[in-house]
Amino acid sequence: MSIKTIEVWEGEWVDLPDKSIGEIINAEYGQTNAWLGLGGIFNPLAGGELGVNRMVDVTDKVREFVRENRSINFQVNNSNIGFDPCGGILKKIVIKYKEFVEPEVIYEEDDEDILENVNSNELYHNGGYAAYIAIDEYQNTNNLKCCVNDAKLLENFLSKQGYLTLGEILTNNNATKKNIEGFLDKVSQFLKDKKESSFVLYIAGHGKKTDTGGNFLCHDYSPKNMISTSIDYEVFNDLSKSFSSKHQLFIVDACFSGTLIKNSLRNAPWNNKFLHKKGLHAITSVENSGKAIENGENGIFTKSFVEILTEQLNKKDFIRITELEELLKEKINEKIKDLNIKPNTHRLPKFGRLLDKVNSLDDIHEKIDVNGEIIFFKNELLPDNILTRGTFRYNWD
Repeated sequence: MSIKTIEVWEGEWVDLPDKSIGEIINAEYGQTNAWLGLGGIFNPLAGGELGVNRMVDVTDKVREFVRENRSINFQVNNSNIGFDPCGGILKKIVIKYKEFVEPEVIYEEDDEDILENVNSNELYHNGGYAAYIAIDEYQNTNNLKCCVNDAKLLENFLSKQGYLTLGEILTNNNATKKNIEGFLDKVSQFLKDKKESSFVLYIAGHGKKTDTGGNFLCHDYSPKNMISTSIDYEVFNDLSKSFSSKHQLFIVDACFSGTLIKNSLRNAPWNNKFLHKKGLHAITSVENSGKAIENGENGIFTKSFVEILTEQLNKKDFIRITELEELLKEKINEKIKDLNIKPNTHRLPKFGRLLDKVNSLDDIHEKIDVNGEIIFFKNELLPDNILTRGTFRYNWD
């Protein structure tokens, strides 16, 4: 287990992805070369003396920022640290930590079950559903150009997979915070009696980094009214508890969307007993501090996701969502290189689970492991009524 040291100046972000932090050994905040003059710390032009050390131990405070997935993300400022050790000058934080080491788990070679003879109608006999929120146009910030196109692209693919779109795609001036919340209320109510279903929620638009992680910006976003015009990614994470569907997948194409994911993928190999277990997964277009990339009529992330899933279902009868991780990252990495953008892990998608345990819908005192996965099927294996019904939208009215 190696020991690393990072140094981050005030106003900048301490941002390390999943499985980075093993243990915070020591953290100090302040300035190693403060100027000391009469009455306190001053600029040298006022007669100060260079070389006074004003670093204060903040180890316990920094440990509070380490998440369960062993990532860390916070802005260095007096507010987050809790005090100002040397007022009036630029400060820094120095953190010494042990790198995360994955616990060694020894599996027998045959522990990975082979998934076969899966019946889509039996697995999802309450159906498959999808909801879309996509914003290109904003009142108070620059517009985007691909989000609505990306939602339509994914809807076209998922409809052929038998997914019924709930309502219309919520776009642009209709996607205010109030309308988004009302829309998600309807989705939750619709899914209430559909436990044996699969559900995909797609969200695309602007994202903004915050002190606590990140927010999705609604059409009416205003920097002065952050609470009433944006939605913390944490809220979307919690929504999975409100949706009754057995298998859920949240796909978020927005800057800083990686903060939505709080839990890594399941460590244990696939076991066929997981087939009907609860599955709550998310794929975000970028890691915690990454910025999403638009290119032409579509964003790189969503288009690549549809391409990879299409390619795989041309080869296989069905595929679990976690089987796409490395394939999707590889495809996006290639596209980034083609655009002459320097490869960066923060620009690659993040896979994970929204929750690792949930309360049973049948017994709220019982905790259920979230080991299941949403499964996509080759079109030929879908029930005939899905392929011939002729429409793929459910109207609330």
